[in-house]
Amino acid sequence: MEYALTEQISIGREMQGLKKRLADKEEVSGKLT
Repeated sequence: MEYALTEQISIGREMQGLKKRLADKEEVSGKLT
């Protein structure tokens, strides 16, 4: 049970990281245009 919880947390952090990188990319492309 604990393992599944830590797995969910790590996946959540990964998704947050991806969203942040996506937002950074959009910000950069927004500056270019």
